[in-house]
Amino acid sequence: NWFYGLVNNPGAAQFDFAAYFDQFLLSEDVSQLMCFKKGRHMYRLTTLPMGQRHSVEIAHNATRKIMDFPDRECDSAATIDNVIIFGISREAVLRDCVRFIARVKEINGTLNEIDVQTATPADIEPHIKQQLHLSRHSVFMAEAQDLNAHRRRVRRRSESLE
Repeated sequence: NWFYGLVNNPGAAQFDFAAYFDQFLLSEDVSQLMCFKKGRHMYRLTTLPMGQRHSVEIAHNATRKIMDFPDRECDSAATIDNVIIFGISREAVLRDCVRFIARVKEINGTLNEIDVQTATPADIEPHIKQQLHLSRHSVFMAEAQDLNAHRRRVRRRSESLE
């Protein structure tokens, strides 16, 4: 799992897709099947519905496909719209992050952390280096880890549970 991958690797960076389900536009023929009625009006969805059972699987598989890029040097984990990249060197993580951001840009995706459509490699590097510095004490998927102490805690609001 991703936690034990981080324990053995000095560098990691994480990303979160912005409004991920809204990034999946439905084709006209599929959209016609995604309708609901409110009052006397019928509405048609144009993006992947977040609450529908199959939507999570579609989004998760899309994330895994985005992460499957050639020349990857590092390991990664994806959970729906959250991605973490970790590797044996900070330089390798940085290179894979640049590749990942380029893949997101190719599909016109958006991330919460950085504007991939306008970012240049010069913009990306300081952002990734800051994350790499914080990776030994960070939060991924609401789980806080202290990798120097080899422990994981679940964080809920301001308090933590051991």
